[in-house]
Amino acid sequence: MPVRINGAKDFYYSLKREIDELYWSIAIRNFGAGLVGIFIPIYIYLYTQSVPAVFLFYLAQFAGHALLVPLAARLLPYWGVKKMMAAANPFLAAYLILIALADTFGIAAIIWAVAAKIIYLALYLPAEDIDFARFASEGHRGRQIGNINIIASTANTIAPMVGGFTIAAFGFLPIFTASGILMALSSVPLFFSPEVYETYTLSWKQSFTRLFARRNRRDTMVFFLKGVEETAGIAFWPLFIFIVIGELRTIGSVTSVSLLAVLFFTYFIGRMSDHKGERKVIGLASFVHGLAWIINTFITTPMQYLVYSSFLGLAGTANRLPFMSLIFKKARQRGDGIDEYLSGYEIGVELGLVTTLAVSVLLWQIGITSWLVYFGMAAVAAAGFRLIKEE
Repeated sequence: MPVRINGAKDFYYSLKREIDELYWSIAIRNFGAGLVGIFIPIYIYLYTQSVPAVFLFYLAQFAGHALLVPLAARLLPYWGVKKMMAAANPFLAAYLILIALADTFGIAAIIWAVAAKIIYLALYLPAEDIDFARFASEGHRGRQIGNINIIASTANTIAPMVGGFTIAAFGFLPIFTASGILMALSSVPLFFSPEVYETYTLSWKQSFTRLFARRNRRDTMVFFLKGVEETAGIAFWPLFIFIVIGELRTIGSVTSVSLLAVLFFTYFIGRMSDHKGERKVIGLASFVHGLAWIINTFITTPMQYLVYSSFLGLAGTANRLPFMSLIFKKARQRGDGIDEYLSGYEIGVELGLVTTLAVSVLLWQIGITSWLVYFGMAAVAAAGFRLIKEE
């Protein structure tokens, strides 16, 4: 059963089935992602023996996603939100399996993997955002996001440990294949819910120029900062931990244990966002989150990794959860359409990711290899979440 902390009374009856199905899909997908998530950049690093190559690997994905978001959004009135999410997951499965085949087929497998990931991102992320923004109840959006994160965290809690031990014992191919199968299976629950259709009205050019309209500039800046901060979790953090700790079983086990603390804290922050208001929570959490990124640059032992990464997880949850709750609220309140606003959000985040990765490649190439510089960028960006405003 999906997690139902306060029972059916906390959700509109008309939305209960939708939330259940979304929860099931997320639970399956996130367990699959947790098996390999922290290990993908490590695998690319081991394959290329180059930190900038890892940055370029992700840069290509996010640049491609940014360019395809407006085109993929055009499919919404034909496929619907759920079918787009379901269609995306096999591409994520292909991405994982192709990466693991790089040892056999070389760089061609990685290039095809990047292409598959771009298609997945373009189809899945905007559709998922639209689905949740439409069906999360107005008074309990923060709590419902919290419930989703609790399910994701429950699956993720044991997944990194399983992934680390499996890789150490059998290599990357079996666990990447298992993860890919789970990604494909996560589409199944989505076929049991009524379809939702949106009509995306912006052209490809308008999707980008709209970001810089006077009304949208502040939000675009915050979306960009969200992308800068995400870069640290996606690319910087796994590489740093592998270089410092070096042992995959230890990395997986400590990651699993640190996620336990985040699990229960997520629900607490969801309730606080509903009762205190998102901006009040973000106001304090954004600075603590930024500080946590700086502190984590001083990790040198597995015990420090456990303590500091747990702190980072708690601070990140306190900052990101109300931030996303507010994004969904703004999407519902905007008169120009949920899909237009959330597609703009995705493009803005990708621009932040691409810019940060491009700058990081240049910095590393000229000899700036102190992780304090890279986590410092994430710290400033995390503190900038507080710039988001209500409508």
